[in-house]
Amino acid sequence: MMFLHRLVLASALVAPLASSLELLLDDAGQYVQPSTTEVATVGGNTISPWTKIEGECGKAGFGGGFHVGFMLYGYQSLASYHFTVPKNGCYWVEEFHPDTSKCDFSLSSTVPVGIHSSKSTQTTGTIDQSQRGGQWNRLVKLPFYENHPASINISAGSFKLKAAGLWAADAFRLTWHAENCHDEEVELDETAALTSKAPKTGTVKTKGQGKMKAKTKVKRKGEANMPLIQALVDDADSKVRGATVEPVWQCPATTSGTFHHDGLQKDRISEATFHFDPPQDGCYVIEERHPECHMVASANTKVHVNYGKAPLQAVGTVDQTANAGQWTFIASLQFYAGYPGKVTLSNEGTKPGTLAVFDQVRFTRTGKSCFKADAHPRRVEIRMTIDFKHVANRLSEFGSALKTKLAALASVPENSLRLTGLREGSIIAELLVLPSVVDEPLTAGFSPKQTIELLRIAVAENQAELCTLTEDFGVLYWQGCNVEFKDLGFAMPTIEALSGKTLMHGTPEQLAEPQETDTQAWQVSDIIIIFGSVAAAVGLFSAVLTLCARASSTKSKSMVQTVEVSPTYETKLAAMEEGKSVVDEKPMQDDDNNSTLCPSDNRSEPSLCDEMSASSPSICSAASRQGCESKSSPAAACA
Repeated sequence: MMFLHRLVLASALVAPLASSLELLLDDAGQYVQPSTTEVATVGGNTISPWTKIEGECGKAGFGGGFHVGFMLYGYQSLASYHFTVPKNGCYWVEEFHPDTSKCDFSLSSTVPVGIHSSKSTQTTGTIDQSQRGGQWNRLVKLPFYENHPASINISAGSFKLKAAGLWAADAFRLTWHAENCHDEEVELDETAALTSKAPKTGTVKTKGQGKMKAKTKVKRKGEANMPLIQALVDDADSKVRGATVEPVWQCPATTSGTFHHDGLQKDRISEATFHFDPPQDGCYVIEERHPECHMVASANTKVHVNYGKAPLQAVGTVDQTANAGQWTFIASLQFYAGYPGKVTLSNEGTKPGTLAVFDQVRFTRTGKSCFKADAHPRRVEIRMTIDFKHVANRLSEFGSALKTKLAALASVPENSLRLTGLREGSIIAELLVLPSVVDEPLTAGFSPKQTIELLRIAVAENQAELCTLTEDFGVLYWQGCNVEFKDLGFAMPTIEALSGKTLMHGTPEQLAEPQETDTQAWQVSDIIIIFGSVAAAVGLFSAVLTLCARASSTKSKSMVQTVEVSPTYETKLAAMEEGKSVVDEKPMQDDDNNSTLCPSDNRSEPSLCDEMSASSPSICSAASRQGCESKSSPAAACA
């Protein structure tokens, strides 16, 4: 998506260096198109969205000059730098803004920047221009392609932003790094656990409850914050087979000709494949969007996903009778830069008389690893003890009002909440809670768990206000109304691995489930037990041999000298006589290297073990038992 309002087209200079390829983008380009719109007054001076700074202050900019402007809304850009790279590959993107210590103004701490590295991929975040002036500041590492126009925009785009102060448009620099952005050093080992240092704790303000502690990544002062990496692939850019854009009268939306569909024809396979080249390694939320097709929409449009390195495959369906016009969650899966993936939508298996639609697919990076709980959406349920008949004929209107009110009371981004259902049993609403980075990257970053905790507090403290929502729907007496809140856990994907196996990197809850049959699981546990028993026997036998050797040596030496027997040896000997093991015990070290699939408490983010049910067997519990047994720990330590 390209910005429609462009105020500046900056020049691009290519500078080949001895060790790398560099692309320099400066604000002093010949294509500058300043705006004459007056937006504010500072120090008695009228400032337009594009003002060149002169004098000593201006010399602080890169190359001896820079421009400033006030915050702009919508798709308006303070500056837009358009360019193409001379070589495919992964580039570091850096930004330069002036040190304004010699100026009579300061720059904003929240300057929005959007980077379009390809037609479908955008990266969005903010720069703190009040810090680290007069130097190059790294923003993000992204892939760029020859013959694919790219741009860097100082703009909030379509996202909400609370900003103030002056924005500076100075210079950007791209430096070629590698063939792709895959990072072997930080790659997730899919068969091992993640271990890391304990996170620093941030705080989230809440009403009436003081502050809620939350595990957050602490950003260094002045460091760029580029949380959103998102690719939106339209059907116009997909590989289509057997589909059409011709209108069918049963679905009025088809008259626009802006999306493909199967034309209600089931005698042939119709499909669209949406290709995805991951910009960075990480966990990506996959979503699908389709238009409203009323009574002919397909309830089981087939979805086939290729992801990961192998690649892995997963299949399932998406219900296109619901959530028309909004993004529908499919799964959260692991992708790697340099290993393209794809999502194929098709009419295979759909019912006669239904329309399978192929419109848009979106991939949003929510974390480095899908083993992290915060990378996955969650579900919540809200039950209001009001007769469902009052809203039965106005479900969309009531659902929208409820979602807006909840977001306002909890002070969370409304776009991070999606109403997925309203049903009777009083009034029961189900919502999908996404990481806020998916749709609100420029606001306070909330994980799904943080958002849910804020919602829980808001519901508990604002029962009456929530109940009054029903007054506009004919409820005259709501005094007996109660509102109940329930966390339903992770949002489960609509796809599963081929052959019915557990979906790798699906959700932490899925990964906790045994992947074998009951017999296979029993055999695996037997192997663990046998391995532990053999290890203990070998250790005991080795210790006995050692003691015998020592005893023999001691006996021979006693003929010529007196031997002082250590208390440790006496203890071992006594234990041996009682039939106990005499294996040397080493003190347990509080070190992540001792862990197996479950990292220690010293973690930067919640791992998949945080979400597991203690009552069900899991790969974590099995590994923990093995680790405990192998260390001869007391039983209590392994409980």
